[in-house]
Amino acid sequence: LDYAVGRCTAGRGDVIYIMPGYTQTMAAADAVDVDVADVRIIGLGRGLKRPRFSYTATGGEFVIGGVNVRIENLVFVPGISAVTHAIDVEAAATDAQIVNCAFEVGAAGFEFNAAITVVAGADRGLINGCYFNSGAEGAIYGISLDTPTDWEVSENYIMGDYSTACIGTITGAGVNCRMLRNYVINGLPGNVGAVAAFTQSAAGTWFVAGNVFVSDV
Repeated sequence: LDYAVGRCTAGRGDVIYIMPGYTQTMAAADAVDVDVADVRIIGLGRGLKRPRFSYTATGGEFVIGGVNVRIENLVFVPGISAVTHAIDVEAAATDAQIVNCAFEVGAAGFEFNAAITVVAGADRGLINGCYFNSGAEGAIYGISLDTPTDWEVSENYIMGDYSTACIGTITGAGVNCRMLRNYVINGLPGNVGAVAAFTQSAAGTWFVAGNVFVSDV
């Protein structure tokens, strides 16, 4: 996939289609770096045929580094314990969109510390229609946001034993952000955790509507 990104031209609106059944091992930092502006990546296939990215090193990562990048219908699976993150949205990557992707539970003891991390400065983003399941493997965050500005987190399903929060701002606060129609469960069926579903490190401005939050706190 990184090779395909390298064949794109910034600002042209190039689209990369990934065929059903495609798999890629993520064994290093920037294993995939979508660093070309205005690129859209679409995974084809349904169910187990969706393109899958399996992480075999804690530092393996899928990076969004260009502006106005959109990824759709991809599956991310940890294949080792304490993978730092599945997707890292870098500071310069404004207007990123992550849509209809899945972040699945790995084998016993395997997890993403955070499925998605967003660095301060990556403004005006969207995480929509995604599925997060970290099981009981001790993840820290589902979505980790650093001083987010104009982000929308909507229509996602997040479940797992997250030690800090399913969704959280790690530094600063949200500015003009929206959290709409999500199902957010910290814990597992029959074992809901005594940890918050959503946290902020400072007071901020979020419009929060139509969500279901489940936690024993």
